[in-house]
Amino acid sequence: MFLNQSLKSYLEKLSSESPTPGGGGTSAYVGALGAALGIMVGSITIKKLEGENQQKLNQILESLKTLEDKMAKVVDSDPEVFEELMTRYKVLKTAADAETAKQEIQKALESSYEMQATLAENIRETKKLICKVGEYAKKSIRNDLVVASALLDGAFLGAIATARINVVSLANPETKQCCEDILSRLEKSFKEIQFK
Repeated sequence: MFLNQSLKSYLEKLSSESPTPGGGGTSAYVGALGAALGIMVGSITIKKLEGENQQKLNQILESLKTLEDKMAKVVDSDPEVFEELMTRYKVLKTAADAETAKQEIQKALESSYEMQATLAENIRETKKLICKVGEYAKKSIRNDLVVASALLDGAFLGAIATARINVVSLANPETKQCCEDILSRLEKSFKEIQFK
């Protein structure tokens, strides 16, 4: 949907009045960009390494590529999940069985929350790996890791905020509290990751 379009096209659609793409998909895009920068730095750095260090960095790069792919997929899946939620709200207005329609809204909210909470986890793991790439990268190339780290910080905040938007509307207090606890733990663990 959006992932295979040009960056110019994405920016035009993002700045339009359409609700998609929006913050959730853009957070995923920014997270994928952060991972891609880390991969670039690692790919340049690995050529200067040998033996065990080269093997370790290669494993880090493979993990970063997997995370980049997962985040990139959310660029397209986030708008789909959003559209599903909006459809559920529209159905409620004319539903013969309002209770069932409300349950479907709750399922859609939970689905949207789960996608963004998982995105936040993937961003957190990406930042950990960026820090590990930084242990090998030297001189001016490290600047790209500073940029990657900053991108991941923004992407993480966006994913958490988008997840919380859905939690606010959850009807079950226990589910709501469980989701909020997960997000709080994610925030705490993310703050502990410092790129130096």
